[in-house]
Amino acid sequence: MRLSRRNIAIVLLLSLLVCCAPARAGGSGENLILVVNESSWASMAVANEYIRLRNIPGRNVIYLKDTGGFESIYLETFSDAILKPVLQEIEKRGLVMQADYLVYSSDLPYSVDLKRAASPEILTRMGGAQMAKILTPEASINGMTYFYMHVLGRDLGMLHLEANRYFRRISHGASEPLKLTDEQLVSLREATNLAQQRQFDKAETLLVDLTVAHPRSGDLQYLLACCRAAMGKLDLALIDLAQAVDAGWRNYQRAKDDPALKPLADNPAFALLLERMKAVRPGINVQPTTGFRGMVAWSPTGEPLPPNEGPRYLLSTMLAMTSGRGNSVKEAVECLRRSAAADGSKPQGTIYFMSNNDVRSTTRQWALEPALLALREMGVPVTIEDGVLPEGKNDVAGLLTGTERFNWVKSGSKILPGAICENFTSWGGVMKESGKQTPLSEFIRHGAAGASGTVFEPYAIQAKFPNAFIQMHYAAGASLAEAFYQSVSSPYQLLIVGDPLCQPWAQFPRLTATVNGVESTDDDPATVAGKVLFDVKVDPTGPAAARFEMFVDGQLVGAYSLDQPLELDTTKLRDGWHEVRIVAVSASPVQTRGRVSMPIILNNYFPAMEMKRAKPVETPWEEKAVLSLEAKGAAGIVLLHNSRVLLQVQGDKVDGAQIDPRVLGQGPVTIHPIAAMVTAAGTQDIIHLPPIDLQVLPPVLAPALNNQGKLEKGLKIILANGTAMACAEAKPNWLADAGVRAGEEFAVEAFVTASTDDVYQFQVLANMSVIVEIDGKMMDPLASNRWNYIPAGFKRGLHKVAIRGKSSGAPRLDVRFGGPGTRNLITVAKHAP
Repeated sequence: MRLSRRNIAIVLLLSLLVCCAPARAGGSGENLILVVNESSWASMAVANEYIRLRNIPGRNVIYLKDTGGFESIYLETFSDAILKPVLQEIEKRGLVMQADYLVYSSDLPYSVDLKRAASPEILTRMGGAQMAKILTPEASINGMTYFYMHVLGRDLGMLHLEANRYFRRISHGASEPLKLTDEQLVSLREATNLAQQRQFDKAETLLVDLTVAHPRSGDLQYLLACCRAAMGKLDLALIDLAQAVDAGWRNYQRAKDDPALKPLADNPAFALLLERMKAVRPGINVQPTTGFRGMVAWSPTGEPLPPNEGPRYLLSTMLAMTSGRGNSVKEAVECLRRSAAADGSKPQGTIYFMSNNDVRSTTRQWALEPALLALREMGVPVTIEDGVLPEGKNDVAGLLTGTERFNWVKSGSKILPGAICENFTSWGGVMKESGKQTPLSEFIRHGAAGASGTVFEPYAIQAKFPNAFIQMHYAAGASLAEAFYQSVSSPYQLLIVGDPLCQPWAQFPRLTATVNGVESTDDDPATVAGKVLFDVKVDPTGPAAARFEMFVDGQLVGAYSLDQPLELDTTKLRDGWHEVRIVAVSASPVQTRGRVSMPIILNNYFPAMEMKRAKPVETPWEEKAVLSLEAKGAAGIVLLHNSRVLLQVQGDKVDGAQIDPRVLGQGPVTIHPIAAMVTAAGTQDIIHLPPIDLQVLPPVLAPALNNQGKLEKGLKIILANGTAMACAEAKPNWLADAGVRAGEEFAVEAFVTASTDDVYQFQVLANMSVIVEIDGKMMDPLASNRWNYIPAGFKRGLHKVAIRGKSSGAPRLDVRFGGPGTRNLITVAKHAP
């Protein structure tokens, strides 16, 4: 039976969207999944900019409405509210085979509480009392995402100090990094745990068996020496330590300061062995920098395996922290722009390794000289300097330091685009307002592409922080995320913020392509049908290609060897506008990827339709975007934004449709229209129409208020009876303490200061309906019992916020303001007496 166009239901059109959502054209990003908090304007703005910069396909962007919390959530909540829904979407959209990165925008919970899953009793059983102390049960969101298979399997092995098998292993000497079987790795873990529990006799037995199997391992000989020294077997310990030195052990600092070797401190033979360690050039024995793929599993010794033969990971970072002690949206966007522009630039600067006597520095000093020698052999300028920060240097291409606090402005130095800047300190990733020590966001503010910090007290454990070889992996062409995860063996607590795809030192294959012998551009897209052939040419002056991959609308459709024709059967696709992306994967171990993309118009099943991409249109934040388009003969049209349905209409026209810019977010936005059609045979199908580009402008900046007279710290609370009182101390029950009772109305008034012209933000959580006015302008109604995010454009100076509400129960209200970051309104506000 033939179907009438009128009988084609929009719901049938929607059912096809998952498998046909178009992608934004060009560039990189096909292997990255981006997760966005669609309740947060800041998260949306940061994501929109990154999608443009990295050309992330729309099908790779996943929006969450409920993230389960704000700053910290329990592991179970993370799994149910974030991880599982995202992984299900990845599978639903056919992206499993190509997903290497799972990255978060901003305003998602950055810390994951493991206390319910990892009690002190469980941790003690895992590794003894000492190990239970250092395996603190608080993780980062990206750490738990990286170990997604462990989280889904409830496997606490992800907390072990050597849990990361992608970590590039290091040998302290001339031998190759130690390669253990699964059984031997279990024995080594058990020996380490027994030694922590001071059961040295049992640990000794296991270590002896391991050294017999690996007689040239300086690492194992050293561990056996430590065990026997602690047992009082000093002569045997000296023999073991000598064998360790003979095998290539060169870590003088660790041997000198190791508490386990303290019984040997006064022995002349020990002093001679220390001198031998100092006298010999440090070994540069680290596994080679290796490109990452999400479908590759990893052996206990860091070797790639087939997918089902070991744990797999997903590289993960947060693009920005825009709450708490974080950055402003403007700072975050500028960071991402600098990072994207730095790709392949080979920075003309110096990598600085700073050295001082703080334990935050000495813990990583063992690797400074080996990493320095490795970088110099690669031709990268690098230096080791005494102090905390490089002073008066305008060429900081990378930094490794260790200090509780620092003042970058005072240093007078300049960070070059693309740089990784790393500080070893306990609270660098604690982004709550109450956090101590300098946060990682300070590096982002001053130009770094990425930085990290632990989200909870990690103790001075090298395994939880990147070692100095992070800069070597980065200089070898690895992406920022690859460099981080190859240099930290226990990343579960490490919050990594920045552009995961940044590759300033990489060399990319450069390629051009035609389809059926003609060029295809946005201005002049090629119309094709049937089987088409792409002719790809790789620039011989750049890296050679090992293979090609083809993506259509962001989805992997084929992998090709160099001698295979790059052919695409377009009859398996739907008619209309599509983006084809061809990726050349280099032959290097890092597997850098060069890309070329082009639009094509498929014309297999329907009469030719005019297909022209319009120029971008600017849309003010305060006004609805008005869209009109026509698809002659269509039964219905749907507008998509990154796989989200914005609008659906019956018929072949969208005539003056209004789209709320707050649904799209600030910044560059691409809308993808698709139309439902009926073929000549009466069957139904869809056709892709040209994308529509918008630029959503930030809010207009409100002028500062005139002089308000003398103001006092804190905010003003006005009770239902008209009584007004000041509140200058942030407490959980501050409204109740002020006299606000259940069922009574109240008001809060405060003045805030904008330090510069910018878009600031208010974050509001209330257990009631509240109304917010900013500079006399009423905001939209806020949802109760979840966080609301409000952008406010301010000119430099003083601005007023007023909040009114009525609670049916005990009143709870949490309001934060900032840009950069956010702080409790009570602590930053002033009020009129």
